[in-house]
Amino acid sequence: DEAGRPSIDAVALVGEDMVSVTLSRPPTGANPRLRYAFTGIRGQSGGPRTGPRGNLRDSDPEPSLYGNPLYNWCVHFDRPID
Repeated sequence: DEAGRPSIDAVALVGEDMVSVTLSRPPTGANPRLRYAFTGIRGQSGGPRTGPRGNLRDSDPEPSLYGNPLYNWCVHFDRPID
């Protein structure tokens, strides 16, 4: 927002398929947004050890064809805050 990025004070599961994010202060300005795994470090391209990334996934027990966990990962996003 126009006053800079508020910090994230808490993240909690709400039910089985929702995440609540508590900010250090209410967002300000005309166009507040919430981004996840969206912004990387300038000059670094994406890859397994660089670039934007997140670590939000479910605990789906379904195995892959090779017996490894087949988690459903949250995709990156940039959404307006209502």
